[in-house]
Amino acid sequence: MAYADYDFYANIYRGKLSRVEFERLSERASDIIDSRTAFFISSKGLEALPDQTALRVKKAVCVLSEIVSVNEKGGVISSEKTGDYSVTYASGNVSSEQRINNVLAEYIPELVRAVRWI
Repeated sequence: MAYADYDFYANIYRGKLSRVEFERLSERASDIIDSRTAFFISSKGLEALPDQTALRVKKAVCVLSEIVSVNEKGGVISSEKTGDYSVTYASGNVSSEQRINNVLAEYIPELVRAVRWI
């Protein structure tokens, strides 16, 4: 089960993914969080976390959902042209794995660090 729902994504986080896309991707994002936290949240429940931590978990799901969406589309678009359609994707030095690590380090570092000591 995803740790953030579409209402949170649309109204609190103010994201731009469609409901269908977010609901699909938020499951993947929650799975990423579970794998990086040794399933700590899924075993205890989101409601067992302090309110601020639970809020940051939900925000992390939103960011990770957007990262997964961008990755599925081939990367970040750096330019797009309509006449004779053309799209250019940005090439960057930051891998999707590093983006995920950065999000987790920013939003829920205490949960990721805690897993290393289990």
